[in-house]
Amino acid sequence: MEEQVKTPHKIWAVVRQQFEGFHQWKDAPEEVSFLRNRHRHLFKVKVWIEQKHNDRDIEYFIFQRFVSLKIVDMADDLKLCQDQDGGASCETMATWLYYKIKEKYMKRQIKVEIYEDNENGAIAE
Repeated sequence: MEEQVKTPHKIWAVVRQQFEGFHQWKDAPEEVSFLRNRHRHLFKVKVWIEQKHNDRDIEYFIFQRFVSLKIVDMADDLKLCQDQDGGASCETMATWLYYKIKEKYMKRQIKVEIYEDNENGAIAE
């Protein structure tokens, strides 16, 4: 007889994506004044979504495709493309993506992480 595996307090499905984007911080302090200029990053995205049981009630590939589509929408809405004047901070992007995912998965806990070149970033939870 198989022993039943106990479910821990919290289980998360985690998907990762990346996208090229451009932004600038017009009010950057003098010490990092180079950030005032538009610059490129390879943004790394990691999204955590609560699972309700051990049988993967949210399937990774399906959720990853959904997140990918929202990232495309986000890049357009926040003007992160090379030929657009605009951009947003990691905090703004993580918050934007968090709320778009929350619209579909209202009853789940969600965490969105966005990093510049996989170094510095923000988490919206």
